[in-house]
Amino acid sequence: MHAIRAHYAVPGTLYPIPCDNSTINLAPMRSLSLLLLFALALCSNTIVAQDTLHVQDSIRVQLYGTVIDEVTQQPVFETLVEWYNSAGKRQAVTQTNDEGRYALFVWAGEPIEIRITENGYEDFAETLPAFEAGESAREFVLRLVPK
Repeated sequence: MHAIRAHYAVPGTLYPIPCDNSTINLAPMRSLSLLLLFALALCSNTIVAQDTLHVQDSIRVQLYGTVIDEVTQQPVFETLVEWYNSAGKRQAVTQTNDEGRYALFVWAGEPIEIRITENGYEDFAETLPAFEAGESAREFVLRLVPK
């Protein structure tokens, strides 16, 4: 048996570990490690499959367009455009630029609800159908009605 002296660890310093060179039977450990490796391989395939499904379900596509005044046909700038999912939870908010343009990246596989609340205009809410397979972007003009 070796005596081990206590000393303080210094970061970045390697310390020798005492060993008495005795023989250890590793046969039981090999079968256990093979079993663990097999179980890990099974779990890895399951996790990869679940991640792949999640990635496919979470593809984002671009919804873009212009917010215009229904009467004057002029762009409405500095307007907040909100995207809500089918459960009614707000997913994103963007603001129109000085040309009334907006852009959002939305989930591809579900309907898209767009809402706008702007001073001087009636509240706007419209639900768009989900994007088609292979569709990566869609332009949609949002028309606000003055009060």
